[in-house]
Amino acid sequence: MIPYCKEINETLFDFFIQNKGVIFVTVISMIARSLYKGTSVCRLLIKTPISIIIGISMGILMQEFTDVSHNTIYVLCMLTGAYTGEILDGIEQLLKWIPSALKKIISKKLDIDDKDS
Repeated sequence: MIPYCKEINETLFDFFIQNKGVIFVTVISMIARSLYKGTSVCRLLIKTPISIIIGISMGILMQEFTDVSHNTIYVLCMLTGAYTGEILDGIEQLLKWIPSALKKIISKKLDIDDKDS
């Protein structure tokens, strides 16, 4: 195995071991919320990695920039994991809405410019 790949694998393994609590509470809360809402398995598989990334990010930011206890960090990660689906749905709706809103604005501007001529 290439030496730097071994170092990366060890570093990633150490990272996951160090943040196992954050990952665990994020995933469990996300799965519980998804089961409560009746989310499909396919959607659950899509949301799981995103939820883990957001939970880890929240945990790291809280550890680095605040002096709160680990229990508080776990609760925040649980909330983040539980509501990641709603956040993703909101972003998806926003991304669907932006093109139609831009189209309306552009067509309105063009209509105004055509009337002035």
